[in-house]
Order: sequence, then structure tokens, then C-alpha cells
Amino acid sequence: MSERVGTKKNCNPFDNQTILRADKNQTCLPYPGEVECGGPPPPPENECYQPVCGAGMPCPAGQACVPGGAFGKKLNTCIPADCHYDSDCTARAGGRCFPFFFYTYCFPALHCHYQGDACAVDADCSDPTKSCRWQDNKPQCLPPMPPPPSPAF
Repeated sequence: MSERVGTKKNCNPFDNQTILRADKNQTCLPYPGEVECGGPPPPPENECYQPVCGAGMPCPAGQACVPGGAFGKKLNTCIPADCHYDSDCTARAGGRCFPFFFYTYCFPALHCHYQGDACAVDADCSDPTKSCRWQDNKPQCLPPMPPPPSPAF
């Protein structure tokens, strides 16, 4: 996830202006700047965000840097990764490093997909009501998850 730096009252997300502060390159975005995963959205406000990886900022071990625009992320961000390249997937024939989602579409990760796995994309699922997601250390065609409960007010 991108690092939320803090509210800036004169930040205008419609200009998508870049704000330079000391050594931090920050971008003005409406909060929340990332995809939300269910529940009521937080109140809107403009905030400054900075990428957490890229340009000399590596991700921690077990994660990969994905560019802004991928998976609904506005800025470069680190995601869990068992692989970075197809060449990392050597457990079985035909290994490919592929993006999968966990129980919702909000949490992508890179995992190895092999020939004979149940699916790589939703279209591989014979039941159109199911989607291809990563669960129990393998890709599976799974029914949709129920929406998360709304918080009590």
C-alpha cells in the first residue's frame, strides 16, 4: 500500500499535482487513495501520498514492486510475491509468475501458476459465477465472497 503521508489542505487532486517536500516525492490524491475493500467509505479529503517502492526504494523480501495503475493502486506499491519472473517458477513444468487475488479483489499477490492448475484467470472457471483466486497455496475456482459486515454506528 502507498504510504499515506498526511492531509494537505491546499492539495488539489483534480490537478494531480506533484508536491516536492525535502527528499519525498508526494502526489495529491483524494483519500482514500487506494481501492477500498467493503464497508462504508471514509469521509473524503485530499491527502499527499508517496510511492513505497521504485527509483531506488526496493520492497522487503517476499514482496514485489508493482507500478501505479496496476491492481487499482494509484502509486507504486509493494505486494506479496512468491515469484518475480516466470524463471522463478520451477516446481513443475510450465511455471509462470502470475497475479492472483486472495478472498477479495483487493489484495493481489504474485504466485507461480503451473500447467494443470485449476485456473489462471476467471475465464478458466467452468462455472461463470466463480472466480479464480489464490487459496490454500493454489489457484482455485471459488464462489464469490459475501460482502464484509458494515460497522455499527
